[in-house]
Amino acid sequence: MLLSLCPRDLDEALQVVVGDLCVRVEKLHGAAALPPDVDKIKELLIKAKTDANRDEVRVDVIFIPGQNTATVTKVRLVGYTEHVNKLTAVLLDYQLNQVLTEQVVNLPHPELVTYFDKILEMIGMKQTKVTLKPLLYPHSCVAVSGPRCHVVEVHQRLMSVLGSLTFDHLVFNGPGAQRFFEVDGKERKEQIESSCKVLIRERHGSRSHTLQQSAFFLVGLLRKNVDDATTQMKNLYQNNSSTKTFTKEDLADLTQDDMKEVKLLAEIEGLYLQEGQPSPGGLMVSGLKVGVNQVALKLQTTIPLRRLLRIKEEDGLYPRVSWCILGLNGCWERLPKTANYRLEKCDATKGIVDTQGVAWSVNLQRMEATEHIVGGTAKLKRLENLQDFTLPLYWDSMGENEYFQEFLLEPSSAEYHTVQKAFNKTAQKMVVKIVRLQNTHLRRVYEMQKKNISEKNQQDGAGEKLLYHGTSQETCTAIKTKGFNRSFSGKMHLVMGPTLL
Repeated sequence: MLLSLCPRDLDEALQVVVGDLCVRVEKLHGAAALPPDVDKIKELLIKAKTDANRDEVRVDVIFIPGQNTATVTKVRLVGYTEHVNKLTAVLLDYQLNQVLTEQVVNLPHPELVTYFDKILEMIGMKQTKVTLKPLLYPHSCVAVSGPRCHVVEVHQRLMSVLGSLTFDHLVFNGPGAQRFFEVDGKERKEQIESSCKVLIRERHGSRSHTLQQSAFFLVGLLRKNVDDATTQMKNLYQNNSSTKTFTKEDLADLTQDDMKEVKLLAEIEGLYLQEGQPSPGGLMVSGLKVGVNQVALKLQTTIPLRRLLRIKEEDGLYPRVSWCILGLNGCWERLPKTANYRLEKCDATKGIVDTQGVAWSVNLQRMEATEHIVGGTAKLKRLENLQDFTLPLYWDSMGENEYFQEFLLEPSSAEYHTVQKAFNKTAQKMVVKIVRLQNTHLRRVYEMQKKNISEKNQQDGAGEKLLYHGTSQETCTAIKTKGFNRSFSGKMHLVMGPTLL
């Protein structure tokens, strides 16, 4: 209350008093609004208020509660400006230096979480007044916790430094690169890190059995440093690695088990295998020189042995089994030894080559071959020769204990047309059917006689001619089993006319 005999003096005094008063509202943030920090703030402000009001009332403090009765979201300070400022300073000082808070700094790469301590060393940041906790979830980041004043300072610095970092990824074909830089190349890698002032680490999840790759993560303060480190890493690995190639022809004699052993050795040595390189059916092996040389030595040792074994087996199989392909002229042609061997072993996935050098792919279930370039198809046939008798190529297979079989020719076959055409030259009769008689006993006699005559008559050969003969049904049975006899001609002489030679 102001008292004065002069109204004008009273007004002036009132203006001075009012001009020196102020009201200020300060918000409490985070932990400062909750116990125990809010209780400590109350204690400090009440003590400061008591000290200021010791002689007279100069300032007052009002705590405005939040939704929860235990929280205080605002503090209202009312009184002389000088004392309001003093209490405000007490409040702000506590919030900055005593109340713990936390802020998050997002990391540009997940790899930084694992190696964050190394990143701090690189940027020369040693901070003991706050706690830094790298986190992968819910995303890669660093939680900065501690007194607000220090948290804000560290947060701003981290944002600035992390934003200026330079990153790169280096990928090597083959898992052996990771092994090399962990063992033989470890010391040199560390020298590159030190000289270029970068951090080099293997990327998590980079080693894949499918992709066969090793990947590395590089980070530095300058782009030039990272580029130099990348170049030196590449050169270091290339100087200790090599590549060898093997063609389809080189690998042709290897078995599936051989290839499994090669792949297992490559996996053990951490090598990179590329099938179908440098050409279809080939193999390219790359990686550390020691491992590549081991694989090359195994292949160079195994391939000649397999080739000799295959040639020996081909030679042994060829007299016993004849695989044939139907030529464009309708005649069966025998396949070469290698194709014969592959078909017999059901190992024709790489295809076969006939005597003319034409390449074919094979479908053994359909007994059919498809020409690679034109795409035409041809039938396949397998003949199993008897122990002392080789079946003619146009015959069909016979059982081991069978010496005689009949085969009805298809009217569409070239063999049918050949026989019919020759028959019609001498007899214009309708052909009902044509049956091929396969009699191994008679065939042996025929081949022996033909050979004897050919040797005696070397100039003109055996002089074979075709005979078309009419006879009775009963006589046919004898001809099939015992062969032709001129005495049979009289059986049908009156019907068919003179015997034709």
